[in-house]
Amino acid sequence: MTAVDPGIDCGARRTPQTDPGAGFSLVEMLIALVVLAASIGLLADALSLGGRGIRNAAGETIALSVAQRELTGAGILWPLASGRRDGRDGDHTFVVEAQPVDGATASGRPPARRLYRVTVEVRWPDGRQSTPRRLTLSTYKLGPPDDRVRP
Repeated sequence: MTAVDPGIDCGARRTPQTDPGAGFSLVEMLIALVVLAASIGLLADALSLGGRGIRNAAGETIALSVAQRELTGAGILWPLASGRRDGRDGDHTFVVEAQPVDGATASGRPPARRLYRVTVEVRWPDGRQSTPRRLTLSTYKLGPPDDRVRP
């Protein structure tokens, strides 16, 4: 039988990896908590951006609907004449302006029907900015026949 010298390392020494009572160190736990907190912060930021985008899209959709409704109503729901008209639809305020477009026929006489440029500007509040958001649409429409002009 061979005697083992107590000064010789036979590979039987205990290390933290083989010690069943060993766990994570305090530094490892702190690093894990920092990584977890950063991940949660990034996730919350991404979700809030998505929600903000949905709110912006909803506001723009309503504004577009209001502007189209008012452009369609010019000359049908309210008389088409030079001037300005204001209104409100929930949080959205709008201004409708009708301006005559100058023009003469090839014969030099005034046209039997006047052409108007109708512009609608819709404004609504944006939750994060102090200035409201806005959308502008415009089109051209023929006014009613002018009885004073005979062809």
